[in-house]
Amino acid sequence: MELPWQKASRLQDRVETLEAEKSSLEDELESVESQLESEAGRRKKLARQKQDAEEKLNRLQDRLETEKSSKESGDASQADAASSRSASDLSHGEAVRLLRRLDGMSAEGLVQVCSPGKVSKLGDTKGLRDALGEEYGSVSGLESVAVFHDPQLFTVALDTRPFIEPGWSRGEFDASGILEFIESRKTWVLVSAGETRILEEKSGRVVKQDRIQSRVNHEHSKGGFSQERFEEKRSNQVERHLGNVQESIEGRDPVYLLGEKRLCSDLPGERLGGFDPNASPPEQLYAFRVTRL
Repeated sequence: MELPWQKASRLQDRVETLEAEKSSLEDELESVESQLESEAGRRKKLARQKQDAEEKLNRLQDRLETEKSSKESGDASQADAASSRSASDLSHGEAVRLLRRLDGMSAEGLVQVCSPGKVSKLGDTKGLRDALGEEYGSVSGLESVAVFHDPQLFTVALDTRPFIEPGWSRGEFDASGILEFIESRKTWVLVSAGETRILEEKSGRVVKQDRIQSRVNHEHSKGGFSQERFEEKRSNQVERHLGNVQESIEGRDPVYLLGEKRLCSDLPGERLGGFDPNASPPEQLYAFRVTRL
């Protein structure tokens, strides 16, 4: 027969044993929770690093395709006269000051040429050739340009986006149309897969800015069925991103698109070329460049 004090002692021992087991389990649980928190933090960090890397690759891909497009459109037509030119980038302020100095100048022999496409595609080629004389050969292959020719002093070509109204005239320089465009309020959309910036700009000043960001996997080529599934997934991601962009710019007017042609094709607005992701507005928007012929 177990005496009362013996039973109490046995129960006390059992309680102490259970408390020791409980303490051990609590320590083990705390250790597991700590490991899980560490693993979750590591996974979160890796996911963030992966997303950052994908976004960087997307931007590099956009820049590469933009530069390829610029090279294809400009290099071939301008190579023959390159040795006789002195070209340099212009800041927005420098370009505006140049246009204002030229605007309104009048004299016999002055010729102004504006062309969003190639100068050689303008109407009355014979008349323009006669007006420019020997300088026509240096000008005819240029595109997206405003040319100001004074036979006694200079010939200046101002490259910019193809918003310029086509035509040519004699006797006076008139830069008012270009200046009016610059001074007007408009929306620029810098389109890329996964990250698109929407800027409202007036007179070189950004008055409003929005950024649309979406998860878009960077491109790769492994081949086979997995590649087809990957491309389909990425295509759907890009489509959703462009849908968000379209919703954001709906109702805005005018809208000018900068970016890869295939990305801009389904968006409302007029595409004016690519853009340098490392540049900043307003130079990034207008891409002014002056060439002395």
